This record gives sequence, C-alpha cells and structure tokens, in this order.
Amino acid sequence: MNLSSVRRALGFAFDQVGITLEDSRAVAKGTASAVESVIGVGVAGKFGFLRRMFVSASASNGARSYGVEAAAQSVDIVDSEVFSGGATLSAALHAETPGVFVRSSRLKGTGTGGTFGIYADFPAPAPGVRMGVDQSSIEGYETSVYLKAGSTARLGHAKLYGGVFMEQGASALCLFTFQTVQQDTLPVDTNCL
Repeated sequence: MNLSSVRRALGFAFDQVGITLEDSRAVAKGTASAVESVIGVGVAGKFGFLRRMFVSASASNGARSYGVEAAAQSVDIVDSEVFSGGATLSAALHAETPGVFVRSSRLKGTGTGGTFGIYADFPAPAPGVRMGVDQSSIEGYETSVYLKAGSTARLGHAKLYGGVFMEQGASALCLFTFQTVQQDTLPVDTNCL
C-alpha cells in the first residue's frame, strides 16, 4: 500500500509504525476526477489497533472506496463502526494481510454492485493462519464477504447480511455464523457456503 500516493483521499494514514487509535472519527470523501481511491483509515507497517472508532469513506463515481485498508502485519478493529460506499469497488474493510481481526464491530458497504463488508485480497498465508471475525455484523449489497484467491478467513458468532463469495483457492470457516440469505445458523467449522 502506497500511502503517499496523491491519487488517494485519506482520513488517517499510518505507514511503517505501530498505532493505537481510540474514540475517534475518520471521514474521507472524494470524486473520481480527483482521486483513484478514498480510504477512511489506512494502516501499513507493524500494527494497528482501532477501538471505538467511527470510520466512513465515500467516493462519487470513484474506482475504490475503503473504510479501513489494512496492510499492516496485525490490524485489530474492536467495538467500531466502519462504512464505505459510492465506488465501483467499495468495502468497509479491505484486508491486504491475514493478520486482521474484527471483534464486536459493524462493517457495512453501501450501494450496489461491487459493495462488500469485507474484501480480502492477500496471498495464501502459512497453514492455520486466517483473518478472524468474531461477534460482528458484516453487511454488503449481495455479498457480505469477498475472498480473493489465496485469502482465508474464520467467521465466529457473526451475522452476515449477504453471502460469502470465495474465488478458487480461497477458504472460509464459519463458527455459529448466521447468514440472512439462508436464514440458518452454520455449524462449527463448516464451509461458509
């Protein structure tokens, strides 16, 4: 992630550091004519810990809009609300690393088309390493969680508004996770589809 790019509108950007951000609000807005992507909070480098945050990113006809872009070795989102929308590709959380953990939070992508609660796009991690979601609400337009090839996730006690889409080579396990599209609770360690 290149946080210094002039083609990005950023609320907060942290690169090559460890950062704790609490009780704060980050709002980023942009248009396609001015920027390629709009990011509420961008975290790269060592770690990021976001607690009790309100994050919103919106793009008018933009290419990409991410509430949180997580590219650090470890990123925790706790007791927070994260929103994104308005772009060709919008996600409340863009996970570029498997070291992402979401707990007791609401992630919502608004709009139509390529709109997701979580968009995970990282290479296959070491065996047993997975992005984690626990006791959270994940909302998208038709798909709440989109996993690119190689990405892995474990969703525990979560509520998904929309389905889980996995490209070939991606995997997701669900632990007592409720999908509104199926009106059912998925059993322990089942494939999220």
